[in-house]
Amino acid sequence: MMTQSSSIHILVAVVSLGMALMVPRAVDAQAAISGKVLKDADKKGLAGAEISIGALNRTTTSDSTGTFVLTDVSPGRYLITVRKVGYKQFSTMASILSADGPEYEFALAAAPIELAKVDVKADAITTHFSEFEERRAKRIGRYLTAEDFAKNDGRPVADIMLAVPGVSIIRGRGNEAWYASRRGAETITLHRKVSAADSGRGADIRACYATVVLNGQVVFSGANGQQLFDLNSLNARDIRGVEVYTGTANVPQQWLTGDGGCGVIAIWLK
Repeated sequence: MMTQSSSIHILVAVVSLGMALMVPRAVDAQAAISGKVLKDADKKGLAGAEISIGALNRTTTSDSTGTFVLTDVSPGRYLITVRKVGYKQFSTMASILSADGPEYEFALAAAPIELAKVDVKADAITTHFSEFEERRAKRIGRYLTAEDFAKNDGRPVADIMLAVPGVSIIRGRGNEAWYASRRGAETITLHRKVSAADSGRGADIRACYATVVLNGQVVFSGANGQQLFDLNSLNARDIRGVEVYTGTANVPQQWLTGDGGCGVIAIWLK
């Protein structure tokens, strides 16, 4: 025969079980990006364009209307690359925070494909990248080539960069990594300030972060509050070459922007 005390214990157990079933299980927060790829000429949707985040090995393709969705993306700041045969490749840095973020719109400019002559190499180096090869031949700065990165495919880009003498890497709390040097007396007077977002990710406010150039364009110049460029947002297999200048003496004039004094790293993508 069940006693009143036993009934109470069973009731408590049932209530506790019911409450446990009502508590949702914790899930890993994932983000997503979505939007459209357009033809720059007429702004019509471009089908078959590849949208990728190399650092995460995540790729998707735009549909017949140019619409795309890239799901299961860990929140963070990444380099997004959009490409399609016959169009100029487009890359941009973006902070991806949640599945309810803004929709992106990428416009690709046409790049007609010319058939190569029999006596011309199909993989001829572009004008800008040829300057990389000229500087490397003169040993101005320090260099890593596509072969160096291919040998280290799968490793974080920042770890591969450590092979370059004089490179110092500052690591964040996650997978973020930035190229920098410790502040000297001359850089303290520049009053650079790390952005609140980067400070929250673990960026050392005492470090002097280098200017970053991506495919010939300055993407980080050291301006106060400007968000740092995460080396690990790139994928080793996408890199064609890297040139590093630990000072400013031999840096190409067009890259001498911002406060300077912390070096320059120029990254060339394929």
